[in-house]
Amino acid sequence: MAKETYVKRCYNWEVNGTIAIYECFGWELVSNNVVTSLNTEENMNVAAENDLTFSRDKDSAWYPEVSRLQQEYISYNNQMEQILATDPTKKIKFHWILFLVGMCICSIGLLYAVIHIVMVVCQKNKEKEWHAINDAKLAELESKKTRIAEESLAIVNSTK
Repeated sequence: MAKETYVKRCYNWEVNGTIAIYECFGWELVSNNVVTSLNTEENMNVAAENDLTFSRDKDSAWYPEVSRLQQEYISYNNQMEQILATDPTKKIKFHWILFLVGMCICSIGLLYAVIHIVMVVCQKNKEKEWHAINDAKLAELESKKTRIAEESLAIVNSTK
């Protein structure tokens, strides 16, 4: 009986969701090890993560189909991450810092404020465009991921 193992690192709040997804693809949790990063300057724990070790049987009748579904699921997940990385709302914070510096340093702070407001309005329009284009794609990819996970779980459960 050939076993396949995989170790996935995730944050504490992601553990239950990660386990649920991997179980859909026939993986069984073997161990859960907590890993903490240490800040050497202050000697404090910075972040706690978990190393989840999974295992599954490569000789199962469902293995080829479930492996293919898992790769498809990962592909959709990567597409979602690429779309979310282009979210323009994460870029607007820098404009507020520039706004404050401009008011303190420049005697023409009022002019800068007008320019800033125009930039924010343009940014909001880009945000609306981004959401109009990508919200439907994200929802579709999420539904495909859910369908694949449910289909895979049904296959795994029907052969146990």
